[in-house]
Amino acid sequence: MKKILKFLFLTISALILLVVGAVLFLDPNDFKGQITEQFEKATGRTMTITGNLGRTLWPNIGFSIQGVSVGNAEGYTNDAFDEVEELSLGLAIIPLFSKQLEVKAIKLSGVTINAEKNKAGKGNWENFGQGKTAEHTPDTPSEATNTDSKDKIPDLSLDGVTLERVNLKYTDHRAGQTYAIRDMSAKIGAFSFGKPFDFQLALTADNQEPEATVKLTLSGVITADPNAQKFAIADMKFTLNASGKAVGPKPLSVAIASDISADLKAQLASLKALRITLGELEFTGAIEAKQFITNPQVNVSLASNTFNLKETLAALGQAPIKTQLETALTQISTAINLTYSGNNLTVSKLELKLDETSITGKAKVANLNNPAIHFDLNVTDINVDHYLPPHDPKAATTKTPEAQPKMANPSHSGSAELPLDALKALNIDGKIAINKVVVSKLILSDIRTTVTAKNGKVTFHESIGSVYQGSHSLDVTIDARRKPAKFSVKEQITNVEIGELLVDLGNPDIIDGTSNIVADVTASGNTVDAIKRSLNGKVGFAFAEGSLKWLDVTGSLGATPEISAFVLKELGIDPSTATGSTDFTELKGNGILRNGIMTMNDLSLTSPKLGLKGTGTVNIPAETLDYKLAIQQVKVVTLSNGRKDYKPKGRSINLSLTGPLANPNKNVDLVAMLKDKEVKKITKKLDKKLDKLGVPKEAADKLKNFLSF
Repeated sequence: MKKILKFLFLTISALILLVVGAVLFLDPNDFKGQITEQFEKATGRTMTITGNLGRTLWPNIGFSIQGVSVGNAEGYTNDAFDEVEELSLGLAIIPLFSKQLEVKAIKLSGVTINAEKNKAGKGNWENFGQGKTAEHTPDTPSEATNTDSKDKIPDLSLDGVTLERVNLKYTDHRAGQTYAIRDMSAKIGAFSFGKPFDFQLALTADNQEPEATVKLTLSGVITADPNAQKFAIADMKFTLNASGKAVGPKPLSVAIASDISADLKAQLASLKALRITLGELEFTGAIEAKQFITNPQVNVSLASNTFNLKETLAALGQAPIKTQLETALTQISTAINLTYSGNNLTVSKLELKLDETSITGKAKVANLNNPAIHFDLNVTDINVDHYLPPHDPKAATTKTPEAQPKMANPSHSGSAELPLDALKALNIDGKIAINKVVVSKLILSDIRTTVTAKNGKVTFHESIGSVYQGSHSLDVTIDARRKPAKFSVKEQITNVEIGELLVDLGNPDIIDGTSNIVADVTASGNTVDAIKRSLNGKVGFAFAEGSLKWLDVTGSLGATPEISAFVLKELGIDPSTATGSTDFTELKGNGILRNGIMTMNDLSLTSPKLGLKGTGTVNIPAETLDYKLAIQQVKVVTLSNGRKDYKPKGRSINLSLTGPLANPNKNVDLVAMLKDKEVKKITKKLDKKLDKLGVPKEAADKLKNFLSF
């Protein structure tokens, strides 16, 4: 574009110099042939003048030229590179004697420029100035070319500049793209250095593929002092209206207004009273820059009005946003103060109003080339469900009679490498505090989260002061500096109503009660499978006043209802009392993890009906269970403090749980139970016989031990 403008400037300048030299003494129309001939020698392009060359001599030197066209280079589509319908210029004579250039008026109208790039990527403006007799010589310093930047620019004044009907067409034959600027007009008021003057510009730009039309206007009051290197635009107004397929189904309107100033010597610039309007969205604020050449420092302060995001996006032709809450995203406002200095970006103020939620905070990105991110955010109450897509009735599925978790697919991608290398590039130190959040019916309060990441080591801490009548804390460490990566997890759940929590998280309703859980686990690996196989640590839990909804001890102890009834009878439990679950007053246990296998030998369950003790293992990588349970009837004992205790009584029955963790097989050891029953009968008869014979008790016990009774 610079070369095109240079070409146009040279063309007009050539016309001015040639004509001004002739108008003083001769009729310029008599020299059209010489003018066009010299132009072709100098530029290598043909010139045609079809109109009149006019002149005035006093009190102003003036000239005009009409019907000028400059030929195109060979091999391009258009015959003419540029065409000018009319150019007129007036110069005051008397000020010239004082070395002052006073231009009375400049008018340029009916200009057409045809810029092209051929399929080889060469532009038709590139060889301009390479005349037929021109020879390339190295640039040498001269008085004409060696300018001193400290020289004062001569005073210049003009009555005004008018551009009318200026058209520019750019065609790239290699890319198959065509761009056009049409109907450009510009007006500059009476101008002199250091004094304000009006400025107006309007144009229409077209793009061929994708199709788009842009209408642009620019106006303001300009003050320019090149000698002092100070420039300003007061009451600057910019508008842009775009339409077409590239924009979307609806036109786009943008408006910018500001007072602009720049002091090049002091390296100061500012945009004050800044107003940016996009449909109903409006930003106001200011931008200030210091040392923008040597050491840029930029301060930005922006604030928006309260706007409806759904309507704003629709006005931009974007797809509408649908939310569960119809009024979500309709009351939004924001304010931000940021500073750029020394390749650092600092957000000293961040305020976002999202309907009824307020988000405030600050942030900093140190060294944008290798960013180190710091942030501290505070969030009031927020209901995330309001912003989720509406429920799709077609996607709803009916629940199975037994809500059991599905077994893992053996062909899962657990062996795929985790993207741990990406952690090595992170440099983060941040905090987030949330007063209350609702998500998928989950209600959490007093949330505090911190995250740090540097050189491949990531630490994450979260504490929830209120979660389903309890609290939760979690600490996670990932060390990706090593290979395989190292993981550490410490978690504590205190007095949480576990059943409500699991259901609201979308899990099967398999257990409820007040839970206390502690976990301290480590692992290593670069895949999910490797991490599971390397799990080591401790896990402990204690549930109170709850129910195991996946295990009905009182109703499913046998392979058939008859066997189950028999087992329950032996336990002294009425089969009719079966509820489909196992209620408990306490369920607790402690597990040791070694290489993905958890061993738990102190599992215990106490209920008003029975007691349960267990021992066995859980294979986490294989997701299988191998557990032995001893079930025994209990009796309720009321203690002196009024609390109830549960004492075992009667015989115990062994129950095994094996197979898939999600749905294990349950088997009662009937043989052992029957054997125990018969042994007790024989023992009872032998006791009677030995007693009748008068055998001493010590001798009788030795005899029973010998017989393995």
